[in-house]
Parts: sequence; structure tokens; C-alpha cells
Amino acid sequence: MLYKSSFSGIPVLMTIILLLLPVTCLNSQGITPLYIQKSREAEALEAEGEYADARLIYTEALKLATDDNDLRHQALFNDRIGRCLSMENRDDQALSYFRLALAQAGNVPDSALISTVLNHVGTSHEYSGNYDSAFYYFHRALVIREALNDRAGLAESYRNMAQIIRLLGRYSEARHYCRLAFELTDGNTPFKTVANIYNETAYLYELDNMLDSAAIYYNKLISVSSENNYYQGISAGHNNLASVNELQGNYEEALRNKLIGLKIDKEYNDTFGMLTSFRSIANYYISMQKYERALEYLDSATNICKDIWQAECQGIEQSRYRAHRAMGNYRKALIHFEKSVSLKDSLFNETKRKNIAEILTRYETEKKEQEIEILNKTNEIRSQKIRLQRFLLLGILLLSIAGAIISMQVIKSKDARISNMVLEMKNYMLMLKGSRAVENNHPPSGIERIELLMAQFRFTRREAEIMDLIMEGLTNEEIAERLFVSTNTVKFHIKNIYLKLDVKNRVQALRKASAEENPAV
Repeated sequence: MLYKSSFSGIPVLMTIILLLLPVTCLNSQGITPLYIQKSREAEALEAEGEYADARLIYTEALKLATDDNDLRHQALFNDRIGRCLSMENRDDQALSYFRLALAQAGNVPDSALISTVLNHVGTSHEYSGNYDSAFYYFHRALVIREALNDRAGLAESYRNMAQIIRLLGRYSEARHYCRLAFELTDGNTPFKTVANIYNETAYLYELDNMLDSAAIYYNKLISVSSENNYYQGISAGHNNLASVNELQGNYEEALRNKLIGLKIDKEYNDTFGMLTSFRSIANYYISMQKYERALEYLDSATNICKDIWQAECQGIEQSRYRAHRAMGNYRKALIHFEKSVSLKDSLFNETKRKNIAEILTRYETEKKEQEIEILNKTNEIRSQKIRLQRFLLLGILLLSIAGAIISMQVIKSKDARISNMVLEMKNYMLMLKGSRAVENNHPPSGIERIELLMAQFRFTRREAEIMDLIMEGLTNEEIAERLFVSTNTVKFHIKNIYLKLDVKNRVQALRKASAEENPAV
């Protein structure tokens, strides 16, 4: 129903980045780096639908950016390689590039780029049918865009979330998210974002059998796409409008719209679009009892399909079976029925293979995580004394600062709240000093502390790990380095920690957690 290509295109944040490149991406000699020049070349090819060629040039640009130690552009190019792979229907490979881009973007850090990559990760999960994961990543992107006040990005995120909720069968809730997306659009909203919202809204009306409303929004999709020469939107609009025509029983109008969509797909060499159009047109001719014409279009579909889109090949064989059966060619009908069954079995086996591969990947990942955990335990034992000394030095420093602030506040008597906070810090450091004295006699392991925090405060393991490192006196940046995550991820978990502890700052969190850990202190 909806083509992948109809939801592609350069996100608004990427467009902004490209517009800024001539100014910001200069080396010390004022010359634009070669990898920036190559990225523009690849961008043009991608816009023309030449995804394989664009991917190769992005790969060249990535190597140059890596040699130049430009981490931000490494993340950007990995994201674009993933985007091209996705458009080539190689979603598993695309996801690996998106994940790499996400890790690199988190180390820059670049919130706008992170939100864009998160959105692409979500899209990959969506295409793979992992809707829970897709919604999770779309929501993460939404949170970042809210912080950035990125109206266009928020509109895109709401539309993406509407699509996932629709796939889960919650049409009314999905329309709510579409309305939120519409409210954020204005004259500055990229036309592709607006087109995608029209498309999603129309489809929701179609699913609810509100066909007149669906037709209105599909026509709006066609209109905005035509104004901006957006061929994917024009093609998707006509093809999807054909589905509405079919439901209305107007097969002649459905066929007309399908033929328009096919013409556009041929003009821009959209292989997948042509494939689905050939099959749909053939089915219309079957419904109109024009079987010979139907078989002609099925032949064209077969020439494209081959071994690339096996699911579509199965559908083509099913249509051939229907046509020959209706014509009374029962022997041929049986042949194509058997081919359809064979392809279905092959698809089932392929699905099982992918599931097994996924299980193996998860196993290897968990194994690697276990190895890292063992290494961390070893390092924890080796560095325990150093951390303790560091913590005590920090405590002494804080006590000194607290004493100075107290003296100043006593003299000036201007802000009683600050004075109270300083006293609280002083008492807390004394408490910690006592607690560490207890630890010297019976030092719990890092794992024990983490398990204790999880039990006491219903922390997740990651939250407990971060709280444990906070209690050791580490900064956000140090925690991020220790856990191999971005500082933004650390901040996200700290926010959740504050909520669970019902506190507003780190001092209060430390006090409460330490009090529970050492109730006798």
C-alpha cells in the first residue's frame, strides 16, 4: 500500500546541515575537504534514486573523514550509507550502519544529528516489523526534538509514531498523533514532511472506511508533491488513491490512477514502485475479466522481480493462478499455484533462517557484554583504593568550599537557603566519611552495591550502575566514559533516578541513596 520510497528523503535537519556546509566545513587553508565534496555528489545521486552509486561515494567520503579524524562526519556518512541500504531493501545491513552512526553521534555530541539517526533506527525496526523497538526510538528522537524546539522534526516524529500506532491497529490514537503533527506545520515545514502527514492521515481514513476523506488527503498529497516535483509523493498519491477507487468499486478510475503511478515510476526508474504497480494493474484487469492484458503486466512484473523481492514474486504467481483459472487453463493454473506454494515455503524457511541469525547475534552480543562485565569487575578491584582516595579528597574539597560559603553567608546574611544547603552538604560529607569507614571493614563489591540499589529503589541495572558511580564521585563525563555511553544517555538515566528517589539534585540523591545503603550512619 505504502511504498518505502514515499517516506524517504533528506530529513530537514540534514538539509540544514547541507546548507551550512560551504561555510562551516572548511579546513585551515579555507578549502572544503574532499569528503564534503563527495558527500554533495552522493546526495545528488541519492535524490535521483541511484542509491547503490550514492552509497559507494558515501563510503569513499567516510574513509576520508575517518582519515581526517572527523567523528561528526563519520557519523553523518554512516547514517547516509544506512539510509541508502534501507532504500535498497537491505534493512538488516542498514540497521548496523545506523547503530554505528548513533554511537559516533553520541560522542560528538550533536543532538540534532542524534535525533535524525534515532529516527532512522526506528524506521529500520519498523520495516523489520519490530514495532515496539521502532516506537521506542521514534519517541527518543521526539524527546530530543522537543528540547531543541525543532517544530519540523517534531512534526516528523509525531507522524512516525502515528504510523507505528496504526500498524498496531489503534487508528483513533494514530489520528490524534497526525493532528499533533499538523499543528506543528507551517510555511517553513519541509514539503516532504507535509506530504508524509497527508499520506498517513489519508490511509487512516481509508482503514476506517471513510473513503471520501481518504480521497481528499490523497489528492492533497498529490498536490503538494506536484508543486515540489516530488515524484515519490506523486506516485504514492496516485497508487494509494487507486486503492480507494477500488474500494468504491470504481475500477476504471483505479486503473487510471495506477497507470499514472506506473508512468512516474518508469520515468524515475523506481524498480519497486514499478513492480507493485505492474501487479496491481494486473489484478485490476483480472477483476475486469481482461485476462490477457493482466498476464502481460504480470510478465513485466516477473522480469523485475526475479530473486530480489521474493514475497512479491509469490504474489505474482498467485495472480497468474487466478487469471489462468478464470480463463479455464487449469493445467497452467496448477503450475502457478505450485510455484506460489513453493515460494511461500521458501519465504518461511528464510524467515526461520533470519530468526536463527538474530538469536545468534543476540547470543554473541550477550557474550561480549559478559566479557566486558568481567573486565569491569577486574578493573573495579584494581582501582577501588584509587577511587576511595579520590572520593575522600573530593569530600575534603567540598567541606572546605562549604566552610568558606558558610562564613560568607554568615557575614552577608543574604540568602538563608544557600546556607542551609551548604550545611546539608557538610553533614552529608561527614555521613559519607562514616559510611566509607564501615566500607573499609566490610567493603561490598560493585555488583553487590548495584544489586542493593536495584532492590531498594527499583532501579534498572543501568540506573543502579550510574547511581553507584555517582556515589563514587564521578562526573557525568567520567560515567559516560566508564560505561561506554554518551553523556546524554547518562543525563537521561539520572533524570529517571531523581524521579524514583523523589529528589531534585545530585546532593539530595547521594544523601538518600547513601542513607539507605548505610542506615546506621
